[in-house]
Amino acid sequence: MRPDGKHEGLRQSMGWGHTWSGLVLGWLLYAIFLTGTLSFFLDEINQWMWPELHRSVPGPATARLAVESIEKLAPDATTPRTSARPAPRTVSEVTVNGAAS
Repeated sequence: MRPDGKHEGLRQSMGWGHTWSGLVLGWLLYAIFLTGTLSFFLDEINQWMWPELHRSVPGPATARLAVESIEKLAPDATTPRTSARPAPRTVSEVTVNGAAS
């Protein structure tokens, strides 16, 4: 009802209904898309929330791949050398001409 006591017309009633139904459906779609996006990135979110559960373990070819990469990047380098650190920080390290990378 309007302030002057008359009933609203059909156009005003439809405008009110259109506004509120648009807001409700908009927020509903927003919630659906947000939860869908979160479920798509579930593994990444889990790794971010619990980093202690993620372990990087070098594969059997890690050292060979490191040497091949160094040979590609620095073909003139002499003696590439690889070494592995003891657990729990098992990481391959490649040293070329005294410079670790």
